[in-house]
Amino acid sequence: MKIIDKFQSIIVRCKSTIDYCNAVKMADEYHARDGQRYYVVAGATDGLLLVMDRSRFRALKKANRLDYSITLQSLAEKSFYYTAHGNGSGALTKAGIAEKRRDFYHWRQACFERRQRAKAAMRKQRRSPLARFFSFKPKER
Repeated sequence: MKIIDKFQSIIVRCKSTIDYCNAVKMADEYHARDGQRYYVVAGATDGLLLVMDRSRFRALKKANRLDYSITLQSLAEKSFYYTAHGNGSGALTKAGIAEKRRDFYHWRQACFERRQRAKAAMRKQRRSPLARFFSFKPKER
């Protein structure tokens, strides 16, 4: 089972890298198009990435999809990547990008493990109702 777990971990890592690179590329393209700052953040579902700017952030807060206590500063801290401001200031350094990427990989691995535990619980619930009558446990005396 250890080999299968390692293989799954490698596949999750590769898929995560592709998803992260696509989201960063999309944020950079949007930034090049209109010059606004874009954030790559975790979505509502496990493993989903969202690319949003300030106007979308405000719209989500107004629609009660986000908590009102979240600010743009906390969004920048919790995001996995963000572009520079319109004037070019505030861009992530190479070390900052590497740290945000590590945070993303840890988050994605936690999502994968949470899904695996949920699947195992569902398999356990789907056991046959007769299985409890035909178990081979010794009787207690």
